[in-house]
Amino acid sequence: MLTSEQEQYFYRRLGELIKTARSHAGMTQLDLATFLGMSRISIVNIEAGKQKVQMHTLMEIANYLKLSVEFFESARNAVRLNVSPELEQSIKSKVDSSNIDEVNILKEFVQFTFSITKK
Repeated sequence: MLTSEQEQYFYRRLGELIKTARSHAGMTQLDLATFLGMSRISIVNIEAGKQKVQMHTLMEIANYLKLSVEFFESARNAVRLNVSPELEQSIKSKVDSSNIDEVNILKEFVQFTFSITKK
């Protein structure tokens, strides 16, 4: 069972993933809200991690943004690996977003390394 802090971090991370995917797809919050039959404020709150996302809504978001549901696994993995929000934010602030492919490769390597060492 997740602690309250872990749950908050999970939904914040999930919201960040949704926001990133939506932005990369060229969609606005209003576009997503209209598709889901929600208010734009609900999308704002989901992306900020302030509103929990029901499973059927998450599936609809994945469908709309043409993502596999596994895309959202990194939110759970971040909690499982006990990545502190402060450390993640510190790293994000130092990374040049123009090298996003290299960052993603590095991120997957770090997650893989953690998964081996935690067994």
